[in-house]
Amino acid sequence: MMNVTDPAPVASNPTAAPWSVLGDSTFTFAYGGDMGANGSHAPTALARLRADLANLSFFLAVGDLSYSTQAGSEPSWCKFVNWSLKKPAQFPFELLSGNHESSGAVLIDNFVKCEPNHVPGIVGGYGKEYYFDYPKSSPIARFILISPALSFTYGGSYNYNSNTTHQRWLVHAIDSARGAGIKWIVVAMHKVCISVGVMTCEIGQGLMDLLIQKRVDLVIQGHDHDYQRTKQLSCAKAGVGRPECVADANSPFVKGAGTVFTICGTMGQSLSGVHMTTDSERVYFATAMGGNTSGYGYGFCRVTLTNTTLSMSTRFSGSYQDQFKIGS
Repeated sequence: MMNVTDPAPVASNPTAAPWSVLGDSTFTFAYGGDMGANGSHAPTALARLRADLANLSFFLAVGDLSYSTQAGSEPSWCKFVNWSLKKPAQFPFELLSGNHESSGAVLIDNFVKCEPNHVPGIVGGYGKEYYFDYPKSSPIARFILISPALSFTYGGSYNYNSNTTHQRWLVHAIDSARGAGIKWIVVAMHKVCISVGVMTCEIGQGLMDLLIQKRVDLVIQGHDHDYQRTKQLSCAKAGVGRPECVADANSPFVKGAGTVFTICGTMGQSLSGVHMTTDSERVYFATAMGGNTSGYGYGFCRVTLTNTTLSMSTRFSGSYQDQFKIGS
C-alpha cells in the first residue's frame, strides 16, 4: 500500500494558468511513463516535473502508473502524484493505460476516476483510446492516445492491425486532423515495436508501418525502462536494421519526411540497459539512455510546439540529455 498524506490545497488562478489559455499558437507539454510510487525513483522524476509545471499546458502519463498489485490502491497513487507535484486540481495530468493496469486487481478504470481528464473536447474513451486538439481554439496539434496490444478487463483487446475497429478509429483520427488543416500529429501509446532496450515488437509491424505511412510527426511510448529516440524514419522493420529507412539522421528534421519515435519510460522504475552498439535495430536510433549509460537519470520529456516547429528536450536528473527539432 502506498503511504501518502492528502495533498495540501494549492491555490490557483484559472485565468492565469497556462493550461487554461487555449488560444495560444505556442505551447509546451511533457510526457513520460513507467512511474511507480514511493518505492521507485518517481519522487526524483516528479520533483523535476514540479519545477517545470507552471510552464506546461499538460502532461501525458503513458502507462504503467503505480505498479501496485493491491486492489483499491489507485486513489493512493493519485494522492501521491498530486502531493508530489503540488499541482492545481485542474492541471491536465492525462492518463493512458499500460499493461500493469489493463487487467487484474489494479485497473485504469479506477485511475481515471481519481485523476480525471481536464483537457476540453476529448473524443473517445479517456485512459484507453482518445484524442484531442490543442489549443482548443485554432488547434495546431492533434494528440492521439491508443492502447495497442492491451487487453482490458472492461473493454476487451485493442488491436490496430488488419482493418480492425481500432485501426479504423486511428486512421480516422489521423486523416480528419489532416483534413482540418491541423499542423502536427502526435500519437502516444505504452508498448513499443523497435527498441535497443529489452522490449520486442508487441504493437505489431502493421501499426508501425501505418504510423510511418501516415507521416505521424512524433510517436510517444513507454514500456522500456529507458530513454530512446530514433532518427527520422520513412520505414522500419522490427528485428532487422535497414539503413535505407532513415530519412534523416540529424536534427533539425524536415516535417513530412518521416516519423520520429521516442521512448520515455524514465519516470521512476529502475532503468534497464540499452544496446546501441549490438542491437540489430540500432541503425534506426540516434541515441538512447539506460542504466548502463554514463550520466543516466530519471525525469521526463518536454515538447514545445509552434505553427512551424516541434522541439523536444529531455529533463533528466543525470548529465545525459537529448534534444531534437522538426521544422517546416
